[in-house]
Amino acid sequence: MTAPAQTAPSDQLSPAQIAALLALVKAQAAVRQQLVEAAMAAATAALAGFTMWWDADETNAVIARVLRVVQPIQRRAAEITDGYLTRAATIISGQPQRAAGAVDVTRLRRAMTDQIADEILSGVRKAVRVELGGLLDEPSRAVEPSPGWGLEHDRQAEDPALAYGRVADGYRWQTTMLGDSPEKAAQKAAVRIAIAAQTDVTLAVRAQYQKTMSKQGALGWRRILHPELSQTGPCALCVVAADRIYRTDDLLPIHNRCCCEVLPVYAGSDPGITLNGSDLAALYAAAGGNTREQLRRVNVVLTEHGELGPILVDGNRHYRSPEEVARNYASSRRTREQAILDALEERFAVTQLRVDRGDPLDRTLAAQRQRIDELRRSLGVAV
Repeated sequence: MTAPAQTAPSDQLSPAQIAALLALVKAQAAVRQQLVEAAMAAATAALAGFTMWWDADETNAVIARVLRVVQPIQRRAAEITDGYLTRAATIISGQPQRAAGAVDVTRLRRAMTDQIADEILSGVRKAVRVELGGLLDEPSRAVEPSPGWGLEHDRQAEDPALAYGRVADGYRWQTTMLGDSPEKAAQKAAVRIAIAAQTDVTLAVRAQYQKTMSKQGALGWRRILHPELSQTGPCALCVVAADRIYRTDDLLPIHNRCCCEVLPVYAGSDPGITLNGSDLAALYAAAGGNTREQLRRVNVVLTEHGELGPILVDGNRHYRSPEEVARNYASSRRTREQAILDALEERFAVTQLRVDRGDPLDRTLAAQRQRIDELRRSLGVAV
């Protein structure tokens, strides 16, 4: 695909077209929200009452049940998104557009292989980190240059079951190393499997954005805010990111519980400026005059997640970088063990403080101490 033009001219759509797009965006957002809630409920229900966390065959069976209920919802989300963008493109371009067809929802997560991990740790491959900064003085009409994804290309698709399998790993870790009761660990597992299902629906929608808009020749896309879908309004990450236009070739950066949609941008037509402008004005009026200044101080960073691809993070807070994740996937056993040891020593210090305060975690502390000693012996470190 040829590189898009560097700027998008002012929006030239009629009030009737803008009204039609607004109704379309709201309908898409509402249906997507319903599908997310359905996926979360179905995944949680499939896990309800499960107790065989230490049985590999039983764990694999329950994960298969989760996938059987979540993946059809992912496919439906992709189909609906394809239809939404096709209708939007028809309204914006004034010409009939054809749907692109749903994406393959079994190939949306990416694997952090040992080769990629080694390349990250050696500096051969670097994750993208672009500081978008805070809110602009006015929405940009320039197409953002592609960040040239460092991890997104040449990666293998990950088995969708692995994300849910890590929920079982978490249960076993919490009951043995963190001292959680089986009931508490099961509650956490239910929350995590619901989040995994929510993320899978988001990944399906995001991949469909890219496939459909690329086929229909959009210049780029703009994030569309949805304050009505959140009790606190759009987060600062979304507000700042919505100030820019991005290349059609670039995936939408996601973050936890994001409820933004996108609209394509064509030469002469950028309806997102109008739609976002109305919502932003309402947000500023409701929150007071200092809101805009607060958003100017936000440091939004566009970076990469080893499994999920492009993400948005708060640059003022710590997040687990691809470099940190890579230590757990490196081909070197020593590197992997050192990563586990570092994390466990931090956890041991926290557990010791809790024991000192009177929490009944002596067995957990002993288990952590034993594992730390095993790792230290393997690494040749003094015990």
